[in-house]
Amino acid sequence: MKQNSGRFTLLLAMACMLGISNAQAGLVANIGPITDLRVEGTYAFVGMAQTTGTCGKRYWLDMNSPSGRSAYATAMMAFSSELNVYIRAEDAGTRIFSECGLYDIFISK
Repeated sequence: MKQNSGRFTLLLAMACMLGISNAQAGLVANIGPITDLRVEGTYAFVGMAQTTGTCGKRYWLDMNSPSGRSAYATAMMAFSSELNVYIRAEDAGTRIFSECGLYDIFISK
């Protein structure tokens, strides 16, 4: 029973976030496991199992900003724990190596 309530909570959270992402132009959503992490200079890249729109499978973070480092730490924890994540990325924003910028990341157990 507890596992089903956890799934319900996850679905409810995702539904709320999808509503938010649809209200904000230029954001796309992706959900699933993180497949790879990489740091190149001042940018970090988070790879996902599936593609979304024109963003592909990888999303970039600015490692010079506190929010970028925090999001990367969250991604590392999810990757090492093999947890699914829900991310939103800026489809219309600046691209680094043709990748979309990661807007936010959400983990639910």
